[in-house]
Amino acid sequence: MELSRCRMKNNISAIFEVIWFVLGGLMCFIAVDMTISDGIGESWYYYIFAILAFVMYFFRRRMRISRR
Repeated sequence: MELSRCRMKNNISAIFEVIWFVLGGLMCFIAVDMTISDGIGESWYYYIFAILAFVMYFFRRRMRISRR
């Protein structure tokens, strides 16, 4: 019972890792696109969101690997 609960937590953590990584990539794409069309003044906050998403990805990944 305990082993399956631990495995389930690792799967959920892995899913959240993928979500944060995809969100970071999407924010980078939007930021570059908006920078090209509107300039950095209109898109700087997308870069911040992208950085935060990648930080969360690496933080979650490190936590998940350390629990093994």
